[in-house]
Amino acid sequence: MARDLCFLLAKDLSGPVASTVRGISEEEWLWHIVQHMRGVRHKQDYSPATHTRLWDPVGYAVRKIALNDNYQPLTESETCMYQELLVDALHGNLESVKAKFGLVKALRDPYLNPVQPVAAMGALKGHLPIVEFALDRGATKDREFCLAVQQGANTNPEMQAYYEKDKVWYLMGIELPTDRSPKGNGATSLKSIRALVPLLDRVLVQRIKAETKTAGGIFLPESSVEKLNEAKVLAVGPGGLDKDGKRIAMGVSEGDRVIIPQFGGSPIKVGEEEYTLYRDSEILAKIRESA
Repeated sequence: MARDLCFLLAKDLSGPVASTVRGISEEEWLWHIVQHMRGVRHKQDYSPATHTRLWDPVGYAVRKIALNDNYQPLTESETCMYQELLVDALHGNLESVKAKFGLVKALRDPYLNPVQPVAAMGALKGHLPIVEFALDRGATKDREFCLAVQQGANTNPEMQAYYEKDKVWYLMGIELPTDRSPKGNGATSLKSIRALVPLLDRVLVQRIKAETKTAGGIFLPESSVEKLNEAKVLAVGPGGLDKDGKRIAMGVSEGDRVIIPQFGGSPIKVGEEEYTLYRDSEILAKIRESA
């Protein structure tokens, strides 16, 4: 096995997003990224390209804590303990996770607390008991967790049901308090829609409002104005991932005028303005401005 791969190279060779092994196993991939907790560093670890291309919730969660230089690096045996915990989470071994979690957490508490990587791994692999255990131990529904839930929901029916409960929040990728659920009308605490960044293959649109004034200057009541199925694309995600972990190009771009379905999507409300999140595949058509 090659020694000490950086986050990005290890991800290119394998990683939990891919269902097929491409060079190294998922267990080996975990070994490589956990080595950073021993003080291993690579130039690429800090590169903006790594942050952009990694796009892996477990890798992100480990990278976030491992590159913090405020702790004493782990020993080889301690690093093995940390990797074994994440391997147990990878395979859904709840009892083993419970048995090892406290020991691993105490290694360099609070700097290397494994709760977020364990939560992300459980969500990514569809192991709901692992997710619930991590949340009970203080895991937050941060950006990496939201991304893991979205990816896990694509392949696991149990995670799909879990995802649907708080779908709007997971689509936005913002932190959701663990002791309450969001309101069902899409209302948010966002002050500006620009703060919302779609993930994966999501598309943020705003419906184009129909004219409420006739050619003769008469204003029509809102109830009599039919909603248009046209919308303007405000932001798009980077694209979903195929079975090999490769990015799938988006079909629309920011600024496009599109035809949207009559129903569906996830409503988002910022102040008095209403927006909707769709998957790229749900957009029906683009409108050519020159036609």
